[in-house]
Amino acid sequence: MTIRIVGIVLVRDEENFLAWAVGNAIDFCDEMLLIDNGSRDSTPERIATLAARHAKIRVIREPRALHTNRYVQPYLGKPVWVFGLDGDEIYDRDALLQLRGKLLAGAYSRNWSITGHSLHASLVDIAAGRATGYATPHAVAATKLYNFALIESWHEDTQRLHGRPVLRPGHSHDSWLDRAAAESWQDCDLRNLHLCFFPRSGRDGTIEVRKNITDRSLRNVWRRPVFRALQALGLGRGRLGAYLAPRATIKKYVRYMLGPLAERDVSGMLRPTAYGDSDPRAAGTEAMLSELSARRAASPDLRPLQTT
Repeated sequence: MTIRIVGIVLVRDEENFLAWAVGNAIDFCDEMLLIDNGSRDSTPERIATLAARHAKIRVIREPRALHTNRYVQPYLGKPVWVFGLDGDEIYDRDALLQLRGKLLAGAYSRNWSITGHSLHASLVDIAAGRATGYATPHAVAATKLYNFALIESWHEDTQRLHGRPVLRPGHSHDSWLDRAAAESWQDCDLRNLHLCFFPRSGRDGTIEVRKNITDRSLRNVWRRPVFRALQALGLGRGRLGAYLAPRATIKKYVRYMLGPLAERDVSGMLRPTAYGDSDPRAAGTEAMLSELSARRAASPDLRPLQTT
């Protein structure tokens, strides 16, 4: 039985970090689905360059983010690990290659899902290979790795890898493995630098914390339980509704901004200019990270600004 690893990337306006994110993860994967959800910046050009360099990348244009789980349907029940990658997630390249060897040798075959370590960074020192932010296990991991051999079905009309799949008979969701609970950052080969508190596109302007793809319409905002409750109380309209709607990206604060600030070695994540041949903005991205990090370092709590 030949085991394969398939990456799936869903992006929209991700020109700042995409070449870096994909460059660090591409050798981990046997195939990578790169789905563009209507980008309006230079992301399509970045995708075209990456696809020209890597034959394993398959480019998909999909305007409906909530329908992107359909692209993983062909792998259900197959000996495939599906790896979810976002345009602001930077993995340790060499550590991923170590993990690849383990997966292809059959490691973790009884686990339907594996999560690792994330650092949701507020400060990044590219030159020193260090970053400071909110870390697992206090904060929720942004890693996404699923053993499709154990999955029977997964609703296709949802965003890529969202929700909970139905497992094959004899398997339980309790077989999920949280490696951050038992392994240190340095010992875990599934670890990422999550740049969710930095601008991901020149289109973001002064926005440092951007809403997720499915947070961008009021319809999706009011699906969330806390907002549905407010709506039921008649508080979802008027000035309060207008105030709450753009702040619906609460997961970045409720899930990611937890625990004490921690510093981590991120030298294995390399730097944007390592992929300057794929990204003409790489030097500017490094400058942006340094400038924002220096500004935040002068703040008492290093909190990134949310500009709506």
